[in-house]
Amino acid sequence: MVTGHVKTQLIAHDKEVYDIAFSRAGGGRDMFASVGADGSVRMFDLRHLEHSTIIYEDPGHTPLLRLAWNKQDPNYLATVAMDACEASPNRLAESTSGT
Repeated sequence: MVTGHVKTQLIAHDKEVYDIAFSRAGGGRDMFASVGADGSVRMFDLRHLEHSTIIYEDPGHTPLLRLAWNKQDPNYLATVAMDACEASPNRLAESTSGT
């Protein structure tokens, strides 16, 4: 039921969050990822909001500006880093979908 009220506040990234995108896996309702100024990609499950999983961290902590899920295979997503000329593909570990 949609109530328009805040359910919880998620605390995960160490800096600003620039983008979020829901995964199409499982009907596109429960799993989403976020990217931010701390250079990390984090995965969230709305059924278990007490934690998130870091699925990628840029070695130089370069801010990640955008992310998008692969439309054919929900085990892949792409990110775009600040000052990057191309997107970087990332494959999720098989165990990520179960956390």
